[in-house]
Amino acid sequence: MKSAVVPTTQSESEQAWALLSNCVGNYFGTGINHEKQKYESSCRLTMEVPQKLISIRAEAKGIKGEIFHEEVSWLGRDHLGSLTLYVVSNNHKGITAHYFHRLEAVKDGPKKVIFRFGEPDDKLNFREEITFAIHRNYNIEHIYAWGLPGGNFQTRSGSTMKKII
Repeated sequence: MKSAVVPTTQSESEQAWALLSNCVGNYFGTGINHEKQKYESSCRLTMEVPQKLISIRAEAKGIKGEIFHEEVSWLGRDHLGSLTLYVVSNNHKGITAHYFHRLEAVKDGPKKVIFRFGEPDDKLNFREEITFAIHRNYNIEHIYAWGLPGGNFQTRSGSTMKKII
């Protein structure tokens, strides 16, 4: 399935890259998954190739150490210049290309960088949005909204993490 690329201004794409570039580092926190189970979350953003590639390694572990989610993603521009998050996880069938979709900002609140795979209203296919909500202190929220074929699209899981040294 090919995800639709929603046109965005270059400045939005550049802002999204800058926001995530400024978040390079290690994060740790807690979250709740789609089955309402609490978990410990960790995320590492690494600038692998300056101004070209950020790798993201994220993990969600349950109270008993079970792995709910394990992900390695690459963030960079595709051959057409679109900011793209290439996601590999234990919850996806293969590599999925999540295209930068939009920025959201609330006065005095976090800035949200949102990537999309598929269209939320397309109930025939899997679709997903991955959001990085970046707070002024550069703590982050890592949020997943998705819908399975035939199912509703909604926010399912997320975690809030603090930057650690």
